[in-house]
Amino acid sequence: MVAVSTLRPQEASAAHQRRRAIIDIGSNSIRLVVFDGPERLPSVLFNEKVMAGLGRGLSEDGLIHADAIVRGLQALRRFRLLAAQMGVEDVYTVATAAVREASNGPAFLAALEALGLVPQILTGEEEASTAGLGVLSGIPDADGIVGDLGGGSLELVRVRDGTVEQGVSFPLGVLRIAALRAKDPDALGEQVARLIEPLGWINEGAGLPFYMVGGSWRAL
Repeated sequence: MVAVSTLRPQEASAAHQRRRAIIDIGSNSIRLVVFDGPERLPSVLFNEKVMAGLGRGLSEDGLIHADAIVRGLQALRRFRLLAAQMGVEDVYTVATAAVREASNGPAFLAALEALGLVPQILTGEEEASTAGLGVLSGIPDADGIVGDLGGGSLELVRVRDGTVEQGVSFPLGVLRIAALRAKDPDALGEQVARLIEPLGWINEGAGLPFYMVGGSWRAL
């Protein structure tokens, strides 16, 4: 038996074109992107980020500092209101290294729930996989290493033949690197070497393209 839709054409069209939004709570910035149009080919209606710096204190005391919490919650409250004003029904919220690793991350999450946001906390492996899939969505034949450099972490991912293969997440975001170098100028190189040494698949990727993801690369 074939199921027949009872929606009129305009209703079916509206169902497939309802607005959606993503809120990405990163270690350095918090971003809201609102999408409009068909689900399989959406257009960006709104895109804004706030540099909250949630991960700035991770290398010092493992906390999201009070001023960063204030900036973050102000931005998220505003983003939630903007999404509602734009008629967004689905707001998908994710959080990464700072919220995942900070000792006061659970308290920050409780404040988010009070705003009506329940973020998915991505593991380092999920962050890496997502970065790889993002590159493949724009470059389907990508063959090399993806490097997603954020405020709190660096994800390295092997992509090939339209698939995400190995991936790893390191605590080497730009907010942490500065603190590490301030303690010992040689510490960064030593830590990078120590982390990469056991990963044979990275060495196998020598000479292949390196796909740089994230605003930190653009800033550099």
